[in-house]
Amino acid sequence: MIKLKFFFHRKYSFQREIPAHAHDCYEFVYYRDGQGESRYGDGQTFFFDKDSYILYPPNTPHDEKHYGFGRIVAAGFELTDERLRLGVSGFTAHNPYIDSLIQKIGREFYAKDFCYEEVIGGLLYELVVRIARDVKTVKLNTPTAINYMVSYLDEYFMAKIDLDELASSLGYCEDHFRILFKRHTGRAPKEYIQEKRLQRAKELLADPSLSLEEISLNCGFEYYSQFSSFFKKAAGANPLKYRKELRDMP
Repeated sequence: MIKLKFFFHRKYSFQREIPAHAHDCYEFVYYRDGQGESRYGDGQTFFFDKDSYILYPPNTPHDEKHYGFGRIVAAGFELTDERLRLGVSGFTAHNPYIDSLIQKIGREFYAKDFCYEEVIGGLLYELVVRIARDVKTVKLNTPTAINYMVSYLDEYFMAKIDLDELASSLGYCEDHFRILFKRHTGRAPKEYIQEKRLQRAKELLADPSLSLEEISLNCGFEYYSQFSSFFKKAAGANPLKYRKELRDMP
């Protein structure tokens, strides 16, 4: 059902870029260290970090860019079980089960004991089944989780939000959910919060009856200095100057 075609460990130097390429088989890539991105298919991007992994179907063009130093493990294999035919499947949450399977495959490959190819085939089959289960879970739960997060941030963007705790309550680690959120909305959760706060700040600065300190608190900032710094960076002018410009407009 599964036949191994290649397997290797590789270290990448600082900011290494791998040009777009494709394989005539499935390729599984496990990122042991580092951060970066891979563009694949029609321009989609997978952002990876430590313990991320991705599965590319046969003949899927993809490149790779490492932001710093990195280590990967890659396995190429043929798959004939129609039930396990998968599209590109990438995950950023650490999965100890996946990690243990990769270690076992590596030990078998380098030791080359009796019937090692058959053992590797069985381990790869188990690996693909695990990925298929993860894909099914993400497809069922991600849209609902993203919609819940958006609604929650729309309601409480001015409050102190623990994104790690919120993501955990939805069944995800923060890093994994951050990438899923950005993939669905085009913005990371923190960027989404900042945009909401900036929009609210501009609306409130148009009301001359509110003090700058009141506006700061209403936008989720404990201290005016924090609010002023945030607003100047986002809007290009400090709140006082922005309010004056609004007042001077014809």
